[in-house]
Amino acid sequence: MARKTENEIFNMVFLATGVDRMKLIGDCRRQSMVKARREFIRIAHNEGYSVSAIGRMMQRDHTSILHHLQQMPERTCDDV
Repeated sequence: MARKTENEIFNMVFLATGVDRMKLIGDCRRQSMVKARREFIRIAHNEGYSVSAIGRMMQRDHTSILHHLQQMPERTCDDV
């Protein structure tokens, strides 16, 4: 199965959070925006996009994407 496109991921996050693309790539640091960005990063990473590619999508440096990924809790078998 083909991985989701950038637009498909943005749409998924919008439907789940109500945060549109422009707000998602903006500079706001409100918790709701950060959660939406992390959701986008999580989905894109799980789809196989590199941190550099995700950074370009989000108009951020790849190190910012790495930081978000490191802040995400690890999922274990117990979480399922």
